[in-house]
Amino acid sequence: MRKYKATLRLHPRHGAQVKELHVRLPKGDEQRVMFSDVMLLLKLHVNPLALQMEHMGSLCLPPMSQRFDPAVWFRNPPATLSPRDVKLRFCHFDSFNSFIRFMHNFSALTDLSVDVVSWESPPTSNDLAPLRGQARPFLLKSLSVGRYCDLDALLRWISTHVGLDHFSRLSFLSLGPTELQRLDLLLPFVRLSLEDLTLGCNFPGLPDTFNRALSTCLCMRTYPRLHTLRLRILDLQPENLQWISQILATLAPKWQDGRTTCPAASRTVATIVFDVWLFAAFQMQDAEWDKIINVLSRIALCDPMDVGDPRRRCFKIVFVHRGTMELPLAADAIKARLSGLRSTTVRIDIVGAGGAP
Repeated sequence: MRKYKATLRLHPRHGAQVKELHVRLPKGDEQRVMFSDVMLLLKLHVNPLALQMEHMGSLCLPPMSQRFDPAVWFRNPPATLSPRDVKLRFCHFDSFNSFIRFMHNFSALTDLSVDVVSWESPPTSNDLAPLRGQARPFLLKSLSVGRYCDLDALLRWISTHVGLDHFSRLSFLSLGPTELQRLDLLLPFVRLSLEDLTLGCNFPGLPDTFNRALSTCLCMRTYPRLHTLRLRILDLQPENLQWISQILATLAPKWQDGRTTCPAASRTVATIVFDVWLFAAFQMQDAEWDKIINVLSRIALCDPMDVGDPRRRCFKIVFVHRGTMELPLAADAIKARLSGLRSTTVRIDIVGAGGAP
């Protein structure tokens, strides 16, 4: 077995019981890891220390190759191995069915994160057939989908096989035009409960798939409990910024029957977060930012309380700077660009990646 590093975080209330387990690899080994290696790692590190894992909250697995048989890995699955938070990154399964069988071992799972997760064989009709009279393997509260995942199979499986009664947080970190067509597979099922939504779009202009989604699942005014909207600006080129103002406009007030009406969701959304990768101040100068600022000003006007009422909502805009530009310089550039956004109920915060809300 190669040299791996396992970080065990002990639970403060339960003595020697594991709260978090992160498996990390030396550089260069990322593509040569087997699930059997990780199981051996668990045995080597956990058993000798007599650590109890019944309170383990997080399991973060490293990149792994396709030679994986979940029936072997979990031949005698410990009943106490039940993390609530599972993160899979750069993992490749021999089939979609193997992925499903692997996931079914985590009965306490509530938060799932996948990034560059794939399978050799696509799902079969049986893999995605609706459950009839069977218990759901777990109840998800949160899902994060990163790059290069089979969104169609993943969302079909979640919408038909996973409990969503308490689902409240959803993140799509990198959406292209094709992926936009898949959002309707899940978003209608969580529309009424969703409180926190992250969207990262990566395409120039406004493709037809985006415009169609904008009138259905990407219309933010149809999410009555949404309080935080996060927009990941993956490319600051002008042609790649157009989608932002379009998304925000679905929260803005409309002129109807001679008066301005505010969507209900625009009164519940209290925070809008922008993830940006700045390397120079000029990136904030494009005219697309004028459109974004204009829509933000309109959203800030929507408030269920009268002017002067102490219960008026404080609308917060947060910029999370993740680029190479020094944070103080980036903050100055952002503040200067937003200087036209004036409202007594708007608060603007600019933080580094470590301070993201």
